[in-house]
Amino acid sequence: MKPENNRLKLHLFIDWSWVEVFGNGGTVTITDRIFPSSESNDVEFFSEGGDARIVSLDRWKLKPVWEK
Repeated sequence: MKPENNRLKLHLFIDWSWVEVFGNGGTVTITDRIFPSSESNDVEFFSEGGDARIVSLDRWKLKPVWEK
């Protein structure tokens, strides 16, 4: 994905077994199944081949769709 005005805008949706990423308003999308260990509870960002910095970050906890 190419940056717009030297920035990337990402929306990430992460659940216990899947990740969806929408880049630059949905012009690029990725959906993938993940199988992390039961101890895994963090998100890590990194850059390959250059420097990057997070300008802003918002986090929301989604409510389950299934009733208990």
